Amino acid sequence: MTVPIASEDLFNFFFGIATLGVEERQTRTVNLTIGYEGVNSQDVTVITLSPDVNPEYSVLVVETCDTGRLIATRLYELADVSDASEDAGGEELTVDSVLDGRFNPVSFDYTTARGTQKRITGLTPAYTQPSENHPGKTLFVGFKENEETGSYDRKQFRTDRITNLTQDNA
Repeated sequence: MTVPIASEDLFNFFFGIATLGVEERQTRTVNLTIGYEGVNSQDVTVITLSPDVNPEYSVLVVETCDTGRLIATRLYELADVSDASEDAGGEELTVDSVLDGRFNPVSFDYTTARGTQKRITGLTPAYTQPSENHPGKTLFVGFKENEETGSYDRKQFRTDRITNLTQDNA
């Protein structure tokens, strides 16, 4: 099943793919149209994303699946982008499932170390890692846009304190 990606979510979508290892990136296929290149409804593999302060001006490098041609394009030049990975399909979301090939931003409730609840929204999942400060605990790492600077900040949250995980724009 293909999942269309809204134009305002393109940066987060491609950023998530670009953070994968080489082998994982090669197993991901994205279907898109690039106007100026005459690439219409083409399956491509993401090679890299070079972020810009203005996300729509970020440069995406892809390789066409049929000919192996490398194409560099700005995100604003893309149309009809869709992810060919399977949709979550109503299954309960977990940190592992949002990291498993789905790069839409997520929202969740988080309980801080002091016991207060807060809602985290618009976090683009990246990876998990063991906590250095809390043995046996795992950290969920993602990127969130800094409203003041327009850059993306790395954020981390203990997975055992996350509840009500939802995928934005799913």
